[in-house]
Amino acid sequence: MNKTKVNLDNNLILKSENVEYNNDTLKNTLDKIIESGSNANGRWIKYSDGNMICYAEITREIKFNTPSGSSYTGETTNSIIFPQQFVTSPRVAINTQNGGDYYYCVVYGFKRNEKSINNIVFLRTSSVDFAVNIPFSYIAIGRWK
Repeated sequence: MNKTKVNLDNNLILKSENVEYNNDTLKNTLDKIIESGSNANGRWIKYSDGNMICYAEITREIKFNTPSGSSYTGETTNSIIFPQQFVTSPRVAINTQNGGDYYYCVVYGFKRNEKSINNIVFLRTSSVDFAVNIPFSYIAIGRWK
């Protein structure tokens, strides 16, 4: 296989499986992962440009007994602490994991700050008089510096 050596000057974009690039040219233009890890609260990735991604899979016990139109809501009573703190409130996406008892359950709303996600409200099509375990995952993207 033949390779072509190219210096990436003047913001050139290259798309090829057979390109050998000069790493010195890229070192100031790519955001590098400078730290990643995990703890009891989840996982994180910190980038050199100050961006950070935190994520986790969590299960909380929820009781769906508050009517909302033809559906019912239930709310988390304790905070979801990020594995690393952001400097401002990050953007957050939360998704339920389908299956079993919680198949018709979606995230209806939540509050967040630089340390945690709070008061996640779930919506489902039927009421239950007992608490059910709802597995869900989140991803938070924001600034660490």
